[in-house]
Amino acid sequence: MVKLLAGCCEGISALIEFVARLVWRIICWIELTLFTLVLYLLSYLPQSLLQGFYFPLFRSWCSSFVRALGVDLRVHQKKKRPLPSHYILVANHPSAFEDICIPAVLPVHSLSKIEVR
Repeated sequence: MVKLLAGCCEGISALIEFVARLVWRIICWIELTLFTLVLYLLSYLPQSLLQGFYFPLFRSWCSSFVRALGVDLRVHQKKKRPLPSHYILVANHPSAFEDICIPAVLPVHSLSKIEVR
């Protein structure tokens, strides 16, 4: 009888955890959708008005996107020294996800070749 109750409690706790994760994922997707709408509307403003705050908003949008996908993003840094004020970060393989993940964790501006449109 005790084993039956223990198994039942484990099943209920697993269901509660599943529902909590599902609700969290839905909230993250709603946040991403609203954030995307705001950034889209802000993109129609002149660049002179956006210079101070658009880049931090873009970085926050990238973090929101990563959260909505449910990715546990971590930076493993071998060197303990802080990054210099100016640096070049080169991704070692092509991936569309790098365009979102790298700005989510590091304050970088993306560059590409002229052929990439």
